[in-house]
Amino acid sequence: MDASSFKKINFGESSAEKEKAHSPNLLLEGFLDERGDINEVIAGARFLIYGQKGSGKSAICSRVELIADSRNLSVKTYTLERLNYNAFEGMDTKKEAPEIKNTRSWEMVLHTALLGMYSNDPNLKSISGKKKAKQVIKELQRLNILPIDDIYSLVKKVSKSELTANVEVIKYKNETQKKFDYTKLYDNLRVAVNDSQPSKKCILFIDGLDSVITTRDNQKNVLSGLLRASKIINEEMQTNSINVKIVVLCRTDLLNMLSDPNKQKIIDDYGLELNWYQHGLEHININLIKLLNLRAKTSLEKEIDIFSEFFPKTTGNKETFKFILDYTRYIPRDLIRLMNEIKKMYVKPMQKNHFITAIKEYSSNYLYGEIRDELFGIAESEEQVEDIFNLLSEMKKYRTSQVELQNKAKELGIDVNVENMLPLLFNIGAIGNVKVINGKDMYSFKFRERRTVFSPKDEIVIHLALQNLLKVRGGYENVKEIDYD
Repeated sequence: MDASSFKKINFGESSAEKEKAHSPNLLLEGFLDERGDINEVIAGARFLIYGQKGSGKSAICSRVELIADSRNLSVKTYTLERLNYNAFEGMDTKKEAPEIKNTRSWEMVLHTALLGMYSNDPNLKSISGKKKAKQVIKELQRLNILPIDDIYSLVKKVSKSELTANVEVIKYKNETQKKFDYTKLYDNLRVAVNDSQPSKKCILFIDGLDSVITTRDNQKNVLSGLLRASKIINEEMQTNSINVKIVVLCRTDLLNMLSDPNKQKIIDDYGLELNWYQHGLEHININLIKLLNLRAKTSLEKEIDIFSEFFPKTTGNKETFKFILDYTRYIPRDLIRLMNEIKKMYVKPMQKNHFITAIKEYSSNYLYGEIRDELFGIAESEEQVEDIFNLLSEMKKYRTSQVELQNKAKELGIDVNVENMLPLLFNIGAIGNVKVINGKDMYSFKFRERRTVFSPKDEIVIHLALQNLLKVRGGYENVKEIDYD
């Protein structure tokens, strides 16, 4: 096939939301689901979808939205982008531990959101026959709590002190309450949800945690409460055979930051991890390559292996598929963005310099900004982010150590907390560790071995795609994985 065929391939957009709006066929026909994640989300018990930023969490949500009618589903997605975490302080008057308070507050919010979904169901059934949901929905509408624009507005409305007397009307229509009792409100909302059977399976997605990652304790406590509340409601819905499920989409590094004694049990019992790294397989069996080929098929309307059809078998001293993947962090967003840059300057036959030109554009126009964005919120300040990249650039080499960086920072007068910043860079794939095993250099990256942790005693290596951008010399053409078995 000629170069024009390659340029016709739509590999995808920078976000699932944009794909859903502009290229929905990619989420319908070009969605790779090797494990059956979609069926698990719809009908299974797992509700916590977690993975690195750009690993495809929102793509699952968007696909379920697109197939909702064909699967008899009612789907609603709320994002936490604008959520005011301080508003949760006004949602419970009792002096209780934060984990109890935040869990109950989230249960109230999620139950209210589910009632918002119920309000659009003309065939909603009352299990008891008392139509409790319809009564509560009517009062929530009267109080302007329903309909719901977003979670931010909902939390704000429910936490407003001026609703104190009015919300009690849900249970006590003709009484004047001197003191607002959130426990009674919680009970009313919970009973209303549990007394109902929607005509379609209701799936409530909570997304946007990528946008709120933070190191502040109050936000971590609130998000931990979200996990616990989702677990409680989902288990209750499943026990009572009610067609309702809450699905939480969470970034892995944020999940790791949450402190909860039951977090690991929730992950083990209800977590669904999106991990795309595979090693030692032929390229046609690697899921990231399967994803590209599937999307090529939707554009060219034929089965095709793009690496056999359009690329040389090797580039430099690597197989081309490996050469390309090593410039990513083994996640769909990185690879799709890189393929789009390659497509812009594709010629046949492709040579190494053509790939390098595309990689430079990808590194400067996308990857550097993506990594910086992931650091904001978890780093001490924006200045620390700027300073650590300036320091890495000043080293003038792709491989260094924590001690060398600390000495260089002192020499140059750069006030950066190297000890704190390096683990953050490691966790998002900007750097890796280097170990010497049997006389050979072995490279360790978080996106390859999810459970590995940064070692301050070992040398570090800058991710290949960032090396030219930071103007450091060197490179690693033959990256070997450490054998953890």
